[in-house]
Amino acid sequence: MQEFIGSRERLIDELVRFVCSDRAVPADRQPTAVLAWIIELLGISITKSATANPELPSFRDPRSQFGSLVQTLAARGDRESGHALDKLASNRELRPWRCYLRAALDRQRALRRDAEYRHPSADEICKTLSGGAPANAGDLAALVTDLLSELARVIRTGNTDDWRQYWNEPSDREPTPKHEDHCRDALLSDLRHLLPRGVDAQPEGQYANDKRADIRIAYRDFQAPVEIKKNGHRDLWRAARTQLIAQYTIDPATGGHGIYVVLWFGGYTQPPASGALPADPSELENRLKESLTDQERRRISVVVIDVSRPG
Repeated sequence: MQEFIGSRERLIDELVRFVCSDRAVPADRQPTAVLAWIIELLGISITKSATANPELPSFRDPRSQFGSLVQTLAARGDRESGHALDKLASNRELRPWRCYLRAALDRQRALRRDAEYRHPSADEICKTLSGGAPANAGDLAALVTDLLSELARVIRTGNTDDWRQYWNEPSDREPTPKHEDHCRDALLSDLRHLLPRGVDAQPEGQYANDKRADIRIAYRDFQAPVEIKKNGHRDLWRAARTQLIAQYTIDPATGGHGIYVVLWFGGYTQPPASGALPADPSELENRLKESLTDQERRRISVVVIDVSRPG
């Protein structure tokens, strides 16, 4: 049918009228690909003929029909439906509906996370507690958080001066912090040595909507994104929410879990919107945790690593 109708406007108009009639096949019986195609045609048709704001398609046909079709698609907790909604939300011709489609996509991803969640077996729980392989995305994030905290302790108190990996130390001028990507690589290199067998860690992990976290930790079919910032970064106080939560943990493979790492170099710290500057790494970590809601703190870990030069 899609090949037959193509871009012929008269046939598209006939299809739109049919979709909005009582004769239409119920949306929940349509294959995902067909349903997404109908949503696209209907949304574009309404946009071209609309004289009012179409962002709340819930009060009258064909807008109410559009909303109903989108909700039917969002209620399917499978990977194909998520990809279809993501594609619709990125369609330039559906720009007036983008906020509505993005909200539906967020609901679909939450549904998919719940549908794909697998309770660990007793054996898997024992393995996780003994430092073995994680059983789900939450376990994976907790494991990596513990390892990062251990790395933070070694960097600060070890006898190998690991903090030097994060600094440029030219002979002719004062040392300066390395570029964030170089710091990420140093941290990733050390972290890889601590991860259990089978757990993979890669830089620039790709997540939903082509967004990339600094580090992607993966085991089987679940993941834990890691976002890294310096204490002087301008987005220090909002990156956990605007990047980690909004862009990376919406991927169903993460189960909503993620890790926010801040490298403390001392010196200049980006000031918060209110309150005094944190005096040390421990205070910064506590303040960043407090900036999250109770629900966010259950899924987002914060680790501040002191890489400042001694003295």
